[in-house]
Amino acid sequence: RTFTLDKQAPTLSITTLAVTHITNTNDSAFVLAGTCSEEGASVVITGAASYSPICSSGQWTRTFDLTSVSDGSVTFNVNHTDAAGNLATTASRSFTKDVVVPTVGFDTPSTSYANISNVNSMSISGSCSENSQNVLIQSGAYNTTAACTSSTWSRSIDLSSLTEGSHTVSVTQTDAVGNLSTAATRTFTKDTVAPLLEVTSTNAIVTASNQGSYDFSGTCSENGGSVVLSGDDTSTLSCTGGTWGTTLDLSGFPDGTITINVNHNDSAANTAPQIVRTLTKNTSSLALTLNSPASGSYVNSTNAAGFTLTGACSAVGSNVVITGPVGDTVNCASPGIWTTTLDLNSQTDGSLSFYANHTDGSNTAPQLTMTFTKDTSSPSVGFNSPASSYINASMVSSVSLGGTCSEE
Repeated sequence: RTFTLDKQAPTLSITTLAVTHITNTNDSAFVLAGTCSEEGASVVITGAASYSPICSSGQWTRTFDLTSVSDGSVTFNVNHTDAAGNLATTASRSFTKDVVVPTVGFDTPSTSYANISNVNSMSISGSCSENSQNVLIQSGAYNTTAACTSSTWSRSIDLSSLTEGSHTVSVTQTDAVGNLSTAATRTFTKDTVAPLLEVTSTNAIVTASNQGSYDFSGTCSENGGSVVLSGDDTSTLSCTGGTWGTTLDLSGFPDGTITINVNHNDSAANTAPQIVRTLTKNTSSLALTLNSPASGSYVNSTNAAGFTLTGACSAVGSNVVITGPVGDTVNCASPGIWTTTLDLNSQTDGSLSFYANHTDGSNTAPQLTMTFTKDTSSPSVGFNSPASSYINASMVSSVSLGGTCSEE
């Protein structure tokens, strides 16, 4: 009878060394693996779960569903027997199962808009369960983190790189063993476009005839929103069909300056540039002003043939008489506006003074003096250097140019 003497025990190991915990991310497919010496023989796994994978190419592996195993210590024992019946030293490995997910919440801000004032630094905050573990904040390609301290997190986020419109910001947290929380989300609308606002009523003079019913109106962009007047009058008006308007009773104000501020916000709390309109109240005599262009402006080659003057007048229906190098008589039209276009082509360059007078037959406005400078000479420019018409190898990196010019 021939016998084979084999006293060598098989070798066996568990090589799943980097994993120490069973979490909610791996408990349904937990991989246990290792090495073995007996090719084709079974590796017997017992403990928290059992199975007998085959030793192949010196390796063994098995994927377990451990979702039904309770949280706590989870131990696996692995053994291996060779053909002679020699038994390997049992390999054991314990893991900690922890599938309790962190909790994270989104508390502030209460606003749902990222606007002009906060888009570069929007403060957000919330709750978190895992102190010393960061909270991950994401919105599209944007991401940042915040520390969880005393069960709270906070961060100022910059949303300027995102497009206008709706964006969802999500917040998650992973605990020390790798369990991932359910995301807390907040949806913001990015709106960094300021609303539009204009005052279109052009009469800047309050007179005895219009002081009790002064038209004040304009255009606006936020239909359904408010246009707020402040200053010497306080009113809240509605923006409807792109316009706003009201009739002001200014009879209680003394003659002089009346200032009205106009503001308009959109639903995202963006504010239109404030408009400040200064009115002149004059109920004791007629009034006459120049609105455009300002006295001291230039008459140049592009506007000399049609130089337009516009202003305010108080006696609607009466004339405004302009005298000077060129004259004109125009009507003071409702709601108190005069305008004329003068041909100044024939006038020589230099100072041009004009005078405007306004009367209703009983009262006369103080004469208005308007002075402008006519300058229709085109500037001149010349090219003196370089004299050469070539740019060669020695000067290609630094070519000096020079010439003459007429306007200091």
